[in-house]
Amino acid sequence: NFLTMAAPRLAARDLPASVFLITDWVRPEGDGAPSRAWAEDDDARGMTWAEINELRSRGVEFGSHTCTHPRLPELADDEAERELIRSRSLIAEHLDGGGTEGTALPFAYPYGAYTPALVERARRAGYSCALTTDAGANDADTDLYELRRVLVGDGDDEASFAARVSGLTAWLGRGLGAARGAGY
Repeated sequence: NFLTMAAPRLAARDLPASVFLITDWVRPEGDGAPSRAWAEDDDARGMTWAEINELRSRGVEFGSHTCTHPRLPELADDEAERELIRSRSLIAEHLDGGGTEGTALPFAYPYGAYTPALVERARRAGYSCALTTDAGANDADTDLYELRRVLVGDGDDEASFAARVSGLTAWLGRGLGAARGAGY
């Protein structure tokens, strides 16, 4: 659970974080007071807009992960567009300050699934960038709507998390791949 488990640990280490919201999973206001202690049902419950704004005031960045988390390439064009636009609009409306004008929001493709048409839709919807699940580094030539990233798994402990975000896991993977290609 990001609110009760990840956020305090990241804050203690002064690490930045971005959370990509599935807007239909955000809980209604008044659905219980925010708790700072982990509860068994936390992983099945979304945050409220108040909790999201509290985290935002502490420096957590929020972006869109659509309304319902569908595989966008499998949707009709108008449904995919609705997922992108409605989610962006809801997040901008509920973030402190409200309104969509001037709100720079990143987007993460659900399941990392995207197509050239979806890249253009994300761009036209007004997102600042879009993240894939493609592994690798980004550079000045990387399209802002096809950003690669490091995936952290549910089963990663602190050591494997550190190895992933430091680039050690990718570096070792490249080394092993080269070794295999050389017959080692």
